[in-house]
Amino acid sequence: MKLLIFGPANSGKTSLLKTAMENHTFIAVENLLPTRGIIRETYLFRGLLEISAWDAGGQQRYQDRYYGSQEENVFSSVDLPIYMVDALTVDDTVRPAFDKFVNKVFEKNPHLSTIYVFINKIDLPDSKEEKVHELLTKDLPPEIHKKLSFTPVSVKQGSAQQRLVSICDQLIEKRIENMGKLNKLRSIVEELKGSANGADFILFNKRDGLMITSTLGKFTTQSLQFITFQISALESNVHEIYARTMELRNSKVSPLSLNTIVMESSTNFVIAKEVEEHGTIVAVSRDKKLETIQKIVEVLSDTNPIFEKLVNALEFAAV
Repeated sequence: MKLLIFGPANSGKTSLLKTAMENHTFIAVENLLPTRGIIRETYLFRGLLEISAWDAGGQQRYQDRYYGSQEENVFSSVDLPIYMVDALTVDDTVRPAFDKFVNKVFEKNPHLSTIYVFINKIDLPDSKEEKVHELLTKDLPPEIHKKLSFTPVSVKQGSAQQRLVSICDQLIEKRIENMGKLNKLRSIVEELKGSANGADFILFNKRDGLMITSTLGKFTTQSLQFITFQISALESNVHEIYARTMELRNSKVSPLSLNTIVMESSTNFVIAKEVEEHGTIVAVSRDKKLETIQKIVEVLSDTNPIFEKLVNALEFAAV
């Protein structure tokens, strides 16, 4: 799926992609250098939808190329067009640039039903999002206006990322092939639950930290939408202890990798395990019985048939 994100310089386009699709923090992207030309990145959203993101630098010298020699390459075959503007800027350059983009996108992609318009930086005190919206919509032909979806957003506060995730989720739902993959993954995590004394399982995509599926339905807490799992942080320390232990035993030191963490509360076990390079699965038990932790460890074993099905399904989804 081709995502084209367009708009004037310094409107937050690259920051949005890096925070939503690569799980960077806003602080890490706050002072990015201006994008030079087109930067293309491929993302596997929720482990289900492959997105080819075209991030178009907004400086005028690049804009001239987009509408000139690069026009066909940039504007054709677009599945998800996003136009991003700065809520602080209201001048006579904003509307002509917007109209030019809208007209070109619909010219090259007459099948498209929607262009998404993000009015960014509404968190700032001098934001003029209402004036920007009025400027962009004044005297628009009705047939064009109905195809534009305007959203005031803030990359800094996370609402822009939430909106982009919501749009991509809608696209997944429309794609029957990906829904088939999702249903298969849902079925597998339900199998895991049935074999693990009713423990609940939540599967996350490793690249973007977004939930793929779970036995609890969809999480609604915003803070859980962008989780990063880096459970290998203790690997070097653990390996040192392991190597010393094996040395004292006069035994061979085999390659060691840390891909599972077990935590506990007074009433539950929580286990997080990497599913190869594709995802991370978290299991939350319903009690602290010994047989429960044994069951969970058993179903999450690399040799367990259900877990093998999960690995294979994720590999298929990543193709």
